[in-house]
Amino acid sequence: MGKIVTFEFVPSGVCAKKIDVNVDVENKTVEGVSFNGGCNGNHQGISRLICGQNIDEVATKLEGVRCG
Repeated sequence: MGKIVTFEFVPSGVCAKKIDVNVDVENKTVEGVSFNGGCNGNHQGISRLICGQNIDEVATKLEGVRCG
């Protein structure tokens, strides 16, 4: 495992108030994600699906997905 950096994102127009993503910047992988607010079940599913995945692949898969 390389250097882990946490990125904080404050979205708008969705139920989550804040999203923290832990990224291994050397290996370009998502190592963890946590959500503040919103649907706990959906967030657990998203976390499990993207952890260990390449950050570029995750971004491509999730690009354009809208809430509501």
